[in-house]
Amino acid sequence: MNSKWQLHTFLLLFLVILNLEAARILGIFGHNGKSHFDAFKPLMVALSKRGHDVVVASHFPQKISLTNYTDISLEGSAENNGTKAVTLEIIDKLSQWIISPMLTSFGQKNCEAVFQHPPIQILLKSDEKFDLLISELFNTDCYLGFVHKFKVPHISLSSHVLMPWANGRVGNPDNPGYIPHLFSLEPHKMNLLQRIMNTVSLLYHKLVYSLLASRWNQAIISEWFAGSPALDDIRRNTSLILVNSHFSVNGARPLVPGVVEVGGLHIRQPKKLPEDLDKFISEAKHGVVYFSMGSMIRAETFPEEKRRAFLEAFSELPQRVLWKWEGGELPDQPSNVLTQEWMPQNDILCVTLTIDWTAKYREIAVRITMVASSGKPLYCILPVLTAHTKVLAYMSHCGNLGSLEAASAGVPVVGLPMYGDQFNNARSLEQAGMAVILRYGDVTKSTVLQALRAVLDHPSYQENAKRVSRAFNDRPLSPLDTAVYWTEYVIRHRGAPHMRTAAVDMPWYQYLLLDVIANPARLAGTWNPILASGSREIQWVNKRPGTPTVLA
Repeated sequence: MNSKWQLHTFLLLFLVILNLEAARILGIFGHNGKSHFDAFKPLMVALSKRGHDVVVASHFPQKISLTNYTDISLEGSAENNGTKAVTLEIIDKLSQWIISPMLTSFGQKNCEAVFQHPPIQILLKSDEKFDLLISELFNTDCYLGFVHKFKVPHISLSSHVLMPWANGRVGNPDNPGYIPHLFSLEPHKMNLLQRIMNTVSLLYHKLVYSLLASRWNQAIISEWFAGSPALDDIRRNTSLILVNSHFSVNGARPLVPGVVEVGGLHIRQPKKLPEDLDKFISEAKHGVVYFSMGSMIRAETFPEEKRRAFLEAFSELPQRVLWKWEGGELPDQPSNVLTQEWMPQNDILCVTLTIDWTAKYREIAVRITMVASSGKPLYCILPVLTAHTKVLAYMSHCGNLGSLEAASAGVPVVGLPMYGDQFNNARSLEQAGMAVILRYGDVTKSTVLQALRAVLDHPSYQENAKRVSRAFNDRPLSPLDTAVYWTEYVIRHRGAPHMRTAAVDMPWYQYLLLDVIANPARLAGTWNPILASGSREIQWVNKRPGTPTVLA
């Protein structure tokens, strides 16, 4: 009896300890773009599986209820920006100069609609307790009012490379001399004119957000959160930003401790393909080209001449083509083309060739064992190890999720960027040597064939894609585990204020050293004694016997 009582006591204490470590987390995702939430959902689900009590307000509630996961449905609160939202007529009118005003306008409308939504009204009036707020860093900061209401630390999630207006809140460097911002059309290595354009456009986007979004957001917060501090003060107390990017794809750039890259956060282990897709791919003697414009661009809105250009080009390929086509029956569809309204993209990109497993068994087993024991991610591991995939090229609009999936799987890309961050993503893949960019306005049968044959026929694209894949997947923790770790780190350390850099509180003129440059007399007065002292030290060292001469 005594031992049984001790066991029960131990189990009770163990459960109490677990309960103490579990946190109550509120996630608010007011933007109604599904691809954005697809990047965040794995983290919220993973946190619930870790025992945290997770409450998620989004436009995409779970279809099957999960333990420790509670939905606050925002469905119906704002116009759906799902798969039927964008046509090529709309995209034709977009430019990098209109993207910021457009996004901030969307953000304002969503905020106004969401705050009027009955479930959010209930949350606003509730006296619930939370330990952490997680929200998206995109086109609005209106939901940061909940930081004040619940008196909690705050983590931001970005589904792509940080927005131009995001870095300042955590003091993260964004020097336009060598860091192209999200909407920039410039390469990583820029000449003088490109640096000028990158600088001007960066300042423009920051100014637009400051003049439009910040003022709108402040008005909304003042309306719904009485006594709230200034929005800028809340922003500057952001504990952590988790970014769905990775330097192997998006380029190397300096990051403060409060910014952590978790590129590939959304990528899961590939599953078995549906029978029809598996048969179509496995019987392709010359491999497969996969063509998808993502969830925001409907392929049937291509004008007739563009659609025909793709079809005629595909018909001349020896490869088979999978085309994500939402428009029902495709007129004049070639025999080597299969269309479907939806396709399991990650599973398709990770399909492997049928190989001689007996000959390869020892090499693959050893490598998988090494990778597994090191704790590195195993997704798409077989395509990476064998350096052979059945899908030889991915024709894409270069949305961030698809670009990272291509990088993970090691599949070369023909990029057709249309708007937003897609140009930046396409340029990054191109500079990594695994992509060819085809401008939508230049699409003809000839240019489509030329771009596809470049990545299909030149081994360098396949080799570079595999190189990027190895670098992308070579991490001590998977992207999801990394995100979970740093989220729990912020919880354990009550907002982790020690990760906050002093740059957050500096006026811009001090950050840029303009006050130092504006005081040449003081600068000279400080510099002269330093030079004199240095000269004396050099003379003293030179006089010491047996000491090599130091140049003065």
